[in-house]
Amino acid sequence: MAKRVLGLDVHDDMVHVAVMEQRGGKIRILQAAAVPLQGEDLAGALTQVGLEKARSRCAVVSAVSPGSCSLRNLFLPFQEQDRIAQVLPLELEEHLLLPPESQVIDFLQTGRRDSGSELLVAALEKQFLQTHLEALQGQGLDPHTVTLHGFALAHQLCQAGLDEDFLLLDLGLYSTTLVLCCGGQVVFLRHIPSGNKLFSGTVMAIEGAEVAVEDEQEVRACVEQMCTGVERSLAWYGTENQATCTPGRILLSGRLAAVDCVVEAVASCFALPAQRCELAALMGAELSADVEDSWRPGCHDHVLALFAGAGKKYPLNFRRQEFAPRRQLLGSRLQKIAAGLVAVALAGVAGFMYLTEYRRLQATYERLDREMRAIYHQTFPEDTRIVDPYLQMQVKLREVQSPATVPAFSAEKRVLRILADISGRIPETITFHVSRMVIDQETVRIKGVTNAFNNVDAIKNRLGSSPLYDQVEILAATVEKDSGMVRFDIRLTLRSTFPPAPSVAVNLGLPGNTPGRAE
Repeated sequence: MAKRVLGLDVHDDMVHVAVMEQRGGKIRILQAAAVPLQGEDLAGALTQVGLEKARSRCAVVSAVSPGSCSLRNLFLPFQEQDRIAQVLPLELEEHLLLPPESQVIDFLQTGRRDSGSELLVAALEKQFLQTHLEALQGQGLDPHTVTLHGFALAHQLCQAGLDEDFLLLDLGLYSTTLVLCCGGQVVFLRHIPSGNKLFSGTVMAIEGAEVAVEDEQEVRACVEQMCTGVERSLAWYGTENQATCTPGRILLSGRLAAVDCVVEAVASCFALPAQRCELAALMGAELSADVEDSWRPGCHDHVLALFAGAGKKYPLNFRRQEFAPRRQLLGSRLQKIAAGLVAVALAGVAGFMYLTEYRRLQATYERLDREMRAIYHQTFPEDTRIVDPYLQMQVKLREVQSPATVPAFSAEKRVLRILADISGRIPETITFHVSRMVIDQETVRIKGVTNAFNNVDAIKNRLGSSPLYDQVEILAATVEKDSGMVRFDIRLTLRSTFPPAPSVAVNLGLPGNTPGRAE
């Protein structure tokens, strides 16, 4: 799986950018650019880079100039990281011009002595960091790490396996950054502004990223003055921190490192071997064909060193506290692939469990079905057609448990007698039509229509005088809108025992009978 990083180094008047890719342990530089920085217009400089295609697929790491932050070397009588982080803001109150709460503070443990820790502390103003992040995020870049120019290169040189102490000098047009590395780690870092004499036009000619010497003697004099400032800083560090670190050689980077007389002057001033830094060769990084012409080792080495800043932890990172990057659940392609594999594995396990459970339930269902069919066949051997033994068993049990069927009516409780009684009690003057009559063991329901509400009351009153009924009720009586007829529903509650039937002729309202008229 390829790892791609977009490194962005902001220093003095230039912004250097590179896109790097690691595949199979080999780092390849895909794109590189250098654009001038006009004042503090970082967003304007980024628009000239032209790396839009690489932004969405890269982890972003940036570096800011050491001149933007305060650097201190301190000693605290603690060795625990948490304890140091808790006490450090209080210790810095007398060392910083601005209150510690207005700055983002990070530190390195450069050594231990007397049960305490020697620290290299960097404090960056929150307002400056906020502006830097907004400029990058406005261009679609959200850096995972924000570190210091010069530190990243020195740290990467230590990680690359340089086995001797060395001094890294980054020779810029407006400043010099010195980084002292002892015992395989950075122990001292300072930023020294330069005068403008080198850029007067009579000493050096500057055109874009190229620097040409106009007066070599004046250049050497300016370099010697710069070296004096570096020696003074190193002497102060050795005195204040009881340090005995002596660099064995000097590595040079920056725009002035490409000038031969500058390299010679530095070696002469320090009486140490001085050479240009070649991080790409040290790391075994390859340059693509599009990068070979635009690659400037002295400047782009700082960007190449930022490749390591895409890791989980970086020793000097200002993206902390409220400026910590937002955590993304699936922030990288590798995480997305891993999540996909986990999802597929879970789906496979769930599918296997589902099939296993389905087969188990199917076997249980078939076993219970066989048992129910056997029980049903033993219970009702005469029934040879078995479709749903459970449902058929329920029907048979209800038939067995239901009360014995008795004649709906006794000798005195006959349908004909009820019909005759109803017909005989309703006179011919009442016109009505019976649409439905239901007679059961306890009630008689009569539904029909008539031409007046009074007819419904008359029917109720006349049937209520019959000895056959305990109660006569009008359940409903409504007028139909279209015909004006009255639709009624009457319920007759039968007595439990009927009185003896009279020995008279029964009038059923058939043609030729006089009482009652039903349509």
